Amino acid sequence: MINIPFPDKLASQLRAQAKAIGVNVPTLVADLLRERKKNLRRGLRQKQKKLSAAEIKRRMDLPHVREDKLDPALQELQISMLEREKW
Repeated sequence: MINIPFPDKLASQLRAQAKAIGVNVPTLVADLLRERKKNLRRGLRQKQKKLSAAEIKRRMDLPHVREDKLDPALQELQISMLEREKW
């Protein structure tokens, strides 16, 4: 079991809610976390379904777009640090 410290106000709200529904606090917290995880997954699936092929391509291209926008001085410094290889 993991002991999670909650702020006093939240802990008292959890105790009151647990008492109101007839469960102990660890059970209530576990149920809340399980529900939150389920909702996050559901939201993620809905977001994934809404992405068009163009949006997916745009997101995949982002690292390459950002790379082209490097500071020219930084890019020059990076190139100058590369050692020439003997062929």
